[in-house]
Amino acid sequence: MTIHNKHEIIGKALNILSNNLYPYIEDVIKEFHQENWLQVVQETLKG
Repeated sequence: MTIHNKHEIIGKALNILSNNLYPYIEDVIKEFHQENWLQVVQETLKG
């Protein structure tokens, strides 16, 4: 797959970053909020 422009490069980099950060962020949230972690995330995403 060839990357043709800066937008594609940045988009690909952001996808790689988010995929690799997701497990770390999930672990941190679970450790901090423990049993309530899912509820906290859902409330946060509601806005």
